[in-house]
Amino acid sequence: MNKEIKKLVKELKSNMPEFTGSSEEKEIKTALYLYVELGKRKAFEPKHYWADKEEVKRAIEIKEQRDSQDINSVAKRRRITCITISHLYKAILKEFEIRACVENDIQEDKNILHMRNTIFLKNGEEITVDLQDDMYRIQTRRQLKKFGIQANPHSKEFSEEKLTKMLVEIGYIDSKEDYRDVRLEVVKQDIQGMDVASGVKFISNDKRVYGGLENLSEVEADRYYKGIIATMFSEKDKGKISQIKCYKKTDNGDKYSFLLFVNGKEPEVYVYSPKSKRLIQCDIDTLANLEDEGLQIGKKQKRGAEKTLEKLLRRERNQKRKSDVGDEIR
Repeated sequence: MNKEIKKLVKELKSNMPEFTGSSEEKEIKTALYLYVELGKRKAFEPKHYWADKEEVKRAIEIKEQRDSQDINSVAKRRRITCITISHLYKAILKEFEIRACVENDIQEDKNILHMRNTIFLKNGEEITVDLQDDMYRIQTRRQLKKFGIQANPHSKEFSEEKLTKMLVEIGYIDSKEDYRDVRLEVVKQDIQGMDVASGVKFISNDKRVYGGLENLSEVEADRYYKGIIATMFSEKDKGKISQIKCYKKTDNGDKYSFLLFVNGKEPEVYVYSPKSKRLIQCDIDTLANLEDEGLQIGKKQKRGAEKTLEKLLRRERNQKRKSDVGDEIR
């Protein structure tokens, strides 16, 4: 066992609770505990997630497949993809005497490469899991959806009640009411009747939405807010809200984030702050200044909401130039 794996396994073992139940139940709870703990520690690679070109994604995937053969380096780093996290999870499970495999998840889009795990319990049962897809839920303490997928007739599934009981025992939550989903459902009720702009503003300022997200990474944050928009707004209102990537080149590499663009008579923009883990309202003038300072907004070939936002930024600059000229003349 290599140094980094050994270090991680030692840490996981020292913090793992003593589980109750049959040998099978203990085995499942151990696998679930490791699933949650790895989900907290890792973050999806933003360059892959937000890549404009398929060849960029493919290049990253080829490198990830190569890196997955050196699991020690994967254990050490923070950024992963489904390829490397599934191989790391398999390796960690092995150190806890649990057998698993890495398998391709067949997607509707045949060009998408996605990997997940199947766990083989000692009693012959199988549990199919997708840790990478659950990472944003783990980092926001939401209900998990991908531990126990019905992948085939032999795959073991868990009721919401059963999974919740196990998550309480491993220390993920204190009770069912401790899920963030419970708080978000109340927020959803609070914004009923509001127009879309008021609803987004309410969400951006509500601690029930952004509080306690210290471990949230950029990609997981993007997925978290996409989920919120998808469930809290009507189909009509969702069409007015666009999530757009943004990034800035620095000496330490590209720094990624995203913004919410609320289109309407009075368009509004909210930029996600990786530092404060929340959406911050940003006026068009400030956003134009940020862009002038090197912030890249959206894809190079802009369409739809990205194109609309680009026109607003261009108009803002033109108005500012006219104002500056007027000041000089006066």
